[in-house]
Amino acid sequence: LTGRKHWIGNAHRAGVIATFAQTPVERGGKTVHRPTAFIIRPDMPGFSVVGTVRKLGVRGSTQAELIYDSLQVPADHVLGAVGKGFGVAVHVLNGGRLTLAAGCTAGTKTILGQMVSFAEERVQFGRPIADFEITQRKIARTASDAYAADAMLGELARLAESPDGEFALEAACCKVFASEMLWRAADEMVQVAGGRGFVKPYPYERTLRDSRINRIFEGTNEILRLFIALNGIEGPAHKLKELGGALRKPIRNLGLISGFAASRIASRLGSTPTLDMELHDRLAGHARHFEKHVAELTVASARLIRAHREQIVERQMELERLSDMAIELFATACVLARTERLLDERGESECEYELALCDLFVVDAGRRFRASRTALQSPQDDLRRAVARGARDAGGYGVESAIFPETLP
Repeated sequence: LTGRKHWIGNAHRAGVIATFAQTPVERGGKTVHRPTAFIIRPDMPGFSVVGTVRKLGVRGSTQAELIYDSLQVPADHVLGAVGKGFGVAVHVLNGGRLTLAAGCTAGTKTILGQMVSFAEERVQFGRPIADFEITQRKIARTASDAYAADAMLGELARLAESPDGEFALEAACCKVFASEMLWRAADEMVQVAGGRGFVKPYPYERTLRDSRINRIFEGTNEILRLFIALNGIEGPAHKLKELGGALRKPIRNLGLISGFAASRIASRLGSTPTLDMELHDRLAGHARHFEKHVAELTVASARLIRAHREQIVERQMELERLSDMAIELFATACVLARTERLLDERGESECEYELALCDLFVVDAGRRFRASRTALQSPQDDLRRAVARGARDAGGYGVESAIFPETLP
């Protein structure tokens, strides 16, 4: 092995390092490069640690840069099979996204407790700031999001328990949702705390710094949104023979592919894009809107494929919107399923708070879904590309200052 690795967590302390590298393999009579997973020991000749970096947050761990200089790897140090490293990586990433989402969910619950405690104790205008509606809005959004993330996490853990369970799409949805939820909660906590949120020794500024990395590692949220959208459109063709045939002629088989995009999101509650399960009367209205939104995702996917054809992979703003729609649907499905289970176990009278959390989240998620749907095929996308082109050409802002017009940034 020859090359470098960056941002490797705690690598300078590790006794064993899993390393992925491109290796030549034979495929169809041709030599191609495919990733292979290797087990590396730090005492192997040719391995060295360049150093570590200082970070914005999560300073309890370190990120190291590694050098591999003609490092000879014994054959028995291959993890899995040569050329099959991608499957190993996906398995590891799925687990990592699950645990990251779990950490973000637990962190958000902790922040919610801090937010409530601070808002009850902090008095302004003769009243605790928890009495004011803007503070209540912040608390309510954080609580309902945590309820949704908890429901998603429970479903994800159930899928992970299955030895042959395939949950990459759900893990990506959960990671994106939970990491952005935690960042939003940490930011709101700083705002609720005011000046105390910005300084030590109060813990809130550190929480904000530590929260930021979650949107980057285990796959950036931008990349995961593309993964969610493209997998939702194409699906695991190797498992669905009928869909696999459709993918070879994608334009001719729009209905099958776009139908799969929607039904995959709903499949955790039923085998079709409708909720094929008995729901409590209290949730019936939510179920109707959910089914309507699943159908709208089907139509939206088909329309975009028809409009962009093979160029759909380049239309990242559209894919981002499809992904956001899918994440909201998956979260809603999990919330409805969990609330239904609680109603079955306790009865409606014992679930008033959980029903309020469910109602708030599902309604807000539906509004976010509709906002993403409305933005599809937006004429402003051409403007966004033009403005980005102008900024790139100018190397920045490129417009003279309103205060100092003779200067340019």
